[in-house]
Amino acid sequence: MSRLILLMGVVVLFAAPGCNGEGSSTTEGEIGPQGLQGDPGTAGADGVDGVDGVQGPQGLQGIPGTAGVDGVDGVDGVNGVNGPGLVWLGTFAAPPGAPSENDAYYNSTDGIAYVFDSVTWQILAKDGVDGVDGVDGVDGLPGLQGIQGIPGTAGADGADGSDGLPGPQGAAGPAGPPGSVWGEPAAVFAGFTAGLYDGNQSGHSGMNAVCDSEFAGSHFCHVSEYLLCNSATPAPALGAWVADSCGVSGFGTEVTLIGNRLAGRSISVSTYRNCYNWTHNDATYTGNAITTERTTYTGKNCDVPRPLACCSTPYLEIFSGFTSTSYTGDMGGQAGAHFLCGLDFPGSHMCHMAEYYRANTTTLPPADGAWIDKSAGFKMGSGGTFITTVCASSELGRSIACSTYNNCYNWTHSDNTYTGNTVTEEKVTYTGKNCDTPRPIACCE
Repeated sequence: MSRLILLMGVVVLFAAPGCNGEGSSTTEGEIGPQGLQGDPGTAGADGVDGVDGVQGPQGLQGIPGTAGVDGVDGVDGVNGVNGPGLVWLGTFAAPPGAPSENDAYYNSTDGIAYVFDSVTWQILAKDGVDGVDGVDGVDGLPGLQGIQGIPGTAGADGADGSDGLPGPQGAAGPAGPPGSVWGEPAAVFAGFTAGLYDGNQSGHSGMNAVCDSEFAGSHFCHVSEYLLCNSATPAPALGAWVADSCGVSGFGTEVTLIGNRLAGRSISVSTYRNCYNWTHNDATYTGNAITTERTTYTGKNCDVPRPLACCSTPYLEIFSGFTSTSYTGDMGGQAGAHFLCGLDFPGSHMCHMAEYYRANTTTLPPADGAWIDKSAGFKMGSGGTFITTVCASSELGRSIACSTYNNCYNWTHSDNTYTGNTVTEEKVTYTGKNCDTPRPIACCE
């Protein structure tokens, strides 16, 4: 603005002489009318900015105006709609299926709470990290022991209980030093087996092995032996298998159910006794069983599993084994057969039948049988020697009778004209085995 004022002053200065009249009078004439405005001159260059002046002092504050009247309050707006809240679904090990917006749950696998935003699960909160365990405090000093309380009054003795049922007989103890009584007169009962077995256990030796497995050193009882034990153990409800016993009478060898010291184990073959020497387990065959009612009872079907009666009776007879070499019936006589046993089992000899079964072996005989001598006893009443292959009585000894059909003519022949006795699983002792067939020998001590 200062530049514009300066320029206008310059214009007025040059226009002034044109306003006066011409002449030399010194008297000032009247001012004539204003002439026409001349053309604007060319704008001069901007002058240099002047120095800003010093700011003057602030003026005094004016008197406050009167306060205006308050305006009228406006109308309240309408309340907004509440937004949707969380829908808590619970705790899951994995995200629940088909969620809706704002569904939330706690994931027990990663320890995080999630909320569904209609597209994906967003983290809502996380479990905090467990703090560091604090240091265990120092154990306090033991407190003082309290004063011992006054002993209580002793209670009255209770009434005696009723006697229990007799328990089963305990297992036989270890064998004592050798005594002077052996066999049936020294009968000892070991117990009834816990396992149940049908009538087919591969013969007498198999039944002995079952008893030995439950009562070490025991064997399968025969009737007279069991009765002579005077066992106080009650018989099992099913009955327990027991072998027949036999003795020699005036009319031959007879099966007996009497507890007689001279009655040994019966080895006869019968459909109705001993389950055909413990080789059959069908109802066609039957055997003896010890029962509470009858002590020994025939007619028990061999297909029914029952416990076995086991005895630990000491016997003088000992079974050594079957020879590893097989021989025909010509072994140089009985002495030669004894010599051949001694080659495999020093001090042994060829068994005779009663001796073999009184030894109560647990060794199964070979499949085709093993050679064995016959046993014999005296007939009562009519005199003479009675040959038997069906009884293991202590009365019986070795037979030395010469016969085409017995002992391969006392072990001197090896052709099929002669036959001899063998020990087999099923038949136990069986004549009719041709002497030309090599077989092992049963050896005893």
